[in-house]
Amino acid sequence: MTSKVDATEGRRPVTRYLDAYLASSIGVGEDATLRVGLTPKPSGRGALEVTVSPQTRLRIELSLSGARAEFVSGTSERLYVPVQGEATPVYFHLRAEEPGQLVARVTCWHGQLALGVTYLESQVLDMASAAPEPENIFSQKVFVSQTAARPLDTQIAFGQTPPDITLNILDEPSGYRFVVYTAQADLAPSSEVSSEAWTVHFARTGQEIMEAIWRQVREGSAGRLDRLGYALYEEMFPPGFKEWYRQQIHPIASQRRLTLALICSEALKPWEIARPFWTEPDGTEVRADFLCRQFVMSRWLPDTLSPPDAVPVNRITIVVRPTKSTAEYDEKRYLLRLQEQLRGLEVDVAYDSFQVTERLAQGDASVLHFLTPPRELYEENAQQLAGFLHTRPLVFVNAHTHGAERLQLTGLGDWAQRFILAGCSAFVGPLWEVDDGLAFEFAVAFYEALWAGLPLAEALDRARERVRAIAPSDPAWLAYTLYGHPFAKVYVPQPGEGYVIARICDVPPGASLQVGKAYELEVTVRPEAPGSYRGQLTDTRQRSSQAPLDVTVTGPGFKVEPVTASLPVGEDLPTPIRFHVVPVRAGRQSLVVQYWSKSRYAGALDVALDVGEGGRR
Repeated sequence: MTSKVDATEGRRPVTRYLDAYLASSIGVGEDATLRVGLTPKPSGRGALEVTVSPQTRLRIELSLSGARAEFVSGTSERLYVPVQGEATPVYFHLRAEEPGQLVARVTCWHGQLALGVTYLESQVLDMASAAPEPENIFSQKVFVSQTAARPLDTQIAFGQTPPDITLNILDEPSGYRFVVYTAQADLAPSSEVSSEAWTVHFARTGQEIMEAIWRQVREGSAGRLDRLGYALYEEMFPPGFKEWYRQQIHPIASQRRLTLALICSEALKPWEIARPFWTEPDGTEVRADFLCRQFVMSRWLPDTLSPPDAVPVNRITIVVRPTKSTAEYDEKRYLLRLQEQLRGLEVDVAYDSFQVTERLAQGDASVLHFLTPPRELYEENAQQLAGFLHTRPLVFVNAHTHGAERLQLTGLGDWAQRFILAGCSAFVGPLWEVDDGLAFEFAVAFYEALWAGLPLAEALDRARERVRAIAPSDPAWLAYTLYGHPFAKVYVPQPGEGYVIARICDVPPGASLQVGKAYELEVTVRPEAPGSYRGQLTDTRQRSSQAPLDVTVTGPGFKVEPVTASLPVGEDLPTPIRFHVVPVRAGRQSLVVQYWSKSRYAGALDVALDVGEGGRR
């Protein structure tokens, strides 16, 4: 629910939205971080609209109910309202003491006036009672669907920030075998399952399935597409998966939105529009929604470069041809205007594959937006795609075709494979041709969600719902598919401004720290944003360019020396400062790095780390 309260005190007001976030699940005894900020646009999390005077401070107060928990830090913080842009968020640290449903009440005050309340829910899990944990490659807990199954490095592609469920579909001589990896114990299969039960033989090829879907789309029958979704679920998913979904996943997915990532070489299979169904023992028939509505979904291809968790964008290249429709013109105009709204972003136009190749070779094209089918780039000789590996662009194929050129299917599977193998960071496109006007609406909603700070999968989900709201009877909202890291964020680097970066030295990505062992936390400022921030990047653009930063590091699960140090900032590469940190408690722990410029609070970042008992890897 969104509510609106005015607290302007006669000044020119600004409208902001409370941005509150708490992880959907946390473990008993582990420290969790609750983040509260203000954004110019609603993010969908704890949406509370307030109209306030700029350059004032709001008071954020927290209280807890449900599962027993306590605050490690205080329960009240001040939130500064800037004239423009987002407010620097404030952080609260809490520790759950028993399993169950935890509810955090966030109250926003302006003086003595309560502007509103929002609630965040998190499921507290007893990780100690979970199924035996296999050897992990990454720092988060990973559970598999059968005993002794251990993925290859290329089979889990999402690093330190995996989705709730990763479904790896392996092409084997016996059929397609499904292997499930989960980030929480309550999602893992509760009992050992056989390979046979999790293996399926496809009766039709991906092309045959897509042709059947296209026939339904042409006839404009939403009801037939619903029935086709049930048929896809029956045909494409093995018995073991169906039983696991019915018994464990559906009850949880009915309470909270889960993230699902598919790793599969079968790019033509429309996994997102399958609709689970089953009959309960008492005879009750259950019909679930499309998977893409139950889950926030993304895909990736096996045995390829892992998708990055951050996509820096400094240039959007629009690939068009001279002839265009009104919707194509509107989409191009919208993209060109972005450079007026987003500082540091450039937008240009390419009319053929040679111009695209030139942008890639120069390292300039960080987004390729196709308004025409990329046929000229689709060649066996990959020389024209050579620049992808260097630039790793996000590719959005939103091709508009007209008259006799109109295709039955977009060939998205082939395009996705070609671009991902070449090295793109993410790929977005429809499985079939959609109405030009709806394609334009989808693109606008998708980019607006990205600029608002939503991850890729949530941005695509937001755009899907936007198109569905505009044309609920048109299946266009089901057409789009995302290949990429579901939690990846797109941002525009700001050269010449500061980015605070924190990292634990000499610790490989994904490795756990050990209780009692000494480490060094390095904090530095860079004039350019790094390509991957791993959640440990904060923009300091509001600070004075030459003023040093006073940095304080705290964490209830660590001993830290020194607690505060000064970080010099200048035009040259700054000398990093290092803090000696010793973990004193196992589990998911956080180090909070706060910094001030000229005694004025400038921001904070939260470094989340996994800590194991001494001697454990």
